[in-house]
Amino acid sequence: MKKVLGLDIGISSVGWGIIDQETGEIIDAGVRLFEEASRNANEERRGFRGSRRLKRRRIHRLERARQLFENNNLPLTGIGKIDPYRARYKSIYGTVTKEELTSALYHLLNFRT
Repeated sequence: MKKVLGLDIGISSVGWGIIDQETGEIIDAGVRLFEEASRNANEERRGFRGSRRLKRRRIHRLERARQLFENNNLPLTGIGKIDPYRARYKSIYGTVTKEELTSALYHLLNFRT
């Protein structure tokens, strides 16, 4: 006696049936229903996924900025040591050193929206 298993996979259910292949007789059949995900759960997962993406993109953007500064011989020593707000102000109304420039640019990239 050969048996055949048939499945009907839906969005929130799985239907199944077992048939005797020789006689065509239905041996057993049924359905398993699943609870649908609520809209709030979907929105929550989407929010967490968006946060992860934003964080990953920010880290990657800062890595690329560091590589750009290194490739153009701009010193990275001022990042975190020089006040970026003062450096940004000086760059508008006066002249800045290379360290102040990298500090100001890195700060802008760090808090970019």
